[in-house]
Amino acid sequence: AMPWAALQLGQVIALDGDFLVIKFLYGTEESGHAAIAVLVQRILFFGSFGLASAMLPMAAAAKSHEELIAAVKPILGLFAITTLPVVCVLGMFPEFFVNIAFGPAYEAAAPALFYSCISGTAFVAAYSLATLLMATNRPTTGFFILGFAVVPTGFLAGLPVFFDDVEALTLIKFKALMLSGFCFLFMKMAWNEFLRI
Repeated sequence: AMPWAALQLGQVIALDGDFLVIKFLYGTEESGHAAIAVLVQRILFFGSFGLASAMLPMAAAAKSHEELIAAVKPILGLFAITTLPVVCVLGMFPEFFVNIAFGPAYEAAAPALFYSCISGTAFVAAYSLATLLMATNRPTTGFFILGFAVVPTGFLAGLPVFFDDVEALTLIKFKALMLSGFCFLFMKMAWNEFLRI
């Protein structure tokens, strides 16, 4: 139960940590912009969460490596189909998206959306791989996800202490890039482990 709890705690810290830190360190306007960036990550996560949930029983029921790969392939395809359009739209038209979804008052949050989208996508992929590995008796992966969520959020909280006048959106971008880096590192490790199953 502890590895699964660590996985869920990592999800909360990764997706809500920047909002909580910015709300604590900055004013309400900055935390409103952070909330939009976090909401994009949450939409990606919960849009793809069902894929990770569907993968769990299939992975647990697989009796061979071939069966496991056959079960995972369609889910990976669905993940790509659901996330790639969102990444493209937010990468090319962030201001348009903010104006349509939240209104012109929040247009200042637009530069952070693409970064949040990339980190949200990377986190969802890492979370899904962790779920897959935990279903195949690799329980420590939940703790990896927790660690990879805590470290960038800790840096996010510490940066304004060492550097004056750091903008909240800069912190969101920095945390997003760092979280993405950790997630891709985890995915590389997890994929190598998956190939050995």
